[in-house]
Amino acid sequence: MGNFDKDKILLKRLRKGDRNAFDELFRLYYAPLCVHAAQYVDDSEAENIVQDLMLHLWEKRRELSVSTSLRSYLFISARNRALTLVSRSKTRDKVIANLGRTMDFYFLPPSCPLDELMALFDSAMKKLPDDVREAFEKSRIEGKTYKEIAQEEGVTVKVVDHRIQTAVKFLRQEFSGLLPEPG
Repeated sequence: MGNFDKDKILLKRLRKGDRNAFDELFRLYYAPLCVHAAQYVDDSEAENIVQDLMLHLWEKRRELSVSTSLRSYLFISARNRALTLVSRSKTRDKVIANLGRTMDFYFLPPSCPLDELMALFDSAMKKLPDDVREAFEKSRIEGKTYKEIAQEEGVTVKVVDHRIQTAVKFLRQEFSGLLPEPG
């Protein structure tokens, strides 16, 4: 039996909730997927990507739509997730750099290096509720429109607008201590 046929059988078993099929898929593909993802991101990020992909595979097993071979699906998914992470990192770095320049404009003391600012930004983002953080990231980091976000989330544009306003207000509050008090 060829790999393609074996993958089809494993996928069929996986869709039925067969834990052994998942374990076999994990053992078969985990290491090669990590190596593949590591072509785009560092090793620890590659492992996180593959672990998330495997978790997604298990959680969405019943509605999983694989139009190619399972192997192709997994490798394409790992690559796409790695590229998304690279894109988010670059955009995040741009946001942080712009935030740093804005803070410089407000006379941010030189005692607050960019690394510290990045850590503060990451910490503040983790404090946001998931739906608010995701809407903010999709808008400000991924560059999606409110309409696109609303369609993805299954909510109205007004809800997306409210979530992003909530995130912006919260981030302003979080960073307010870095700005000099008004004269």
